[in-house]
Amino acid sequence: MAASAATFFCKNHPFPKVGRFISRKCLPSVMFRFLVLIVLLSYACGNPRLKTSDTENPLNETAASARLLFFSKTAAFRHESIPSGLAALQRIAQQSNWQWVATERSTIFHPDSLPRFDAIVLLNTTGDVFDDAQQEALRRYVRAGGALVGIHAATDTEHDWPWYQKAMAAKFDSHPAPQEARLIVRRDQDHPATRHLPAEWRVYDEWYYFAAPVGDYVTPLLFLDRESITGGKSSTGQHPLCWYHEYDGGRVFYTALGHTEAIYQNPAYLQHLQGAIDWALAPQNH
Repeated sequence: MAASAATFFCKNHPFPKVGRFISRKCLPSVMFRFLVLIVLLSYACGNPRLKTSDTENPLNETAASARLLFFSKTAAFRHESIPSGLAALQRIAQQSNWQWVATERSTIFHPDSLPRFDAIVLLNTTGDVFDDAQQEALRRYVRAGGALVGIHAATDTEHDWPWYQKAMAAKFDSHPAPQEARLIVRRDQDHPATRHLPAEWRVYDEWYYFAAPVGDYVTPLLFLDRESITGGKSSTGQHPLCWYHEYDGGRVFYTALGHTEAIYQNPAYLQHLQGAIDWALAPQNH
């Protein structure tokens, strides 16, 4: 190994003994090869395409109908279903001819990066995942007409950032154990995320209670029948689980479903996600 490394630096003068000095004749060759190594290492460390935490599909941008960012960074509780959720989102994107990038790097939230994307999907993010500059980049993105789709724990994210909390329209508080529940589908809203569902939809997942009533400025699509579940805190009034709204120049959709791995194999739920992204990308569909 040592001889091979030495030969790389000086082909004509490998190091026969430890401690022997490199000859003057060989010095230019050594310096050139050393610079090549520095450049290659710098490229590998700095080029986002070489980040092992990122994945993307090879679809040509000119052939794609939209470009999506799937973001799943966690700074608190981490859902075991994130890999299943990413796989499901990637299948949906492939079927819809959407290009996508999946990452957990907050540094992609930059004014030079976010305009590349037509929508951002926040998949079970938790905790404080953005610094001040990244928060401002996301805010600018939405104000320029960008779209956000929040899944499940997106309401358990950035608890101390008022702009984000208003975008999500709710803040996670607690939940009972996962169980089957009866959901009531709002029938006066012909929305692509729910138009395929029956009036009453029974599904197994984890059901969120929120710290305060969901903002009255959103349009709810799904409601939880609290009498169909056990456990959790008592509350009064309606219990929305999914909603959408126009916000600060952009569009925001949120669904509280998406905790378990199994739900990402549920065809009705996958169509729910597809409809949510369809609306985010093209609000005229609604």
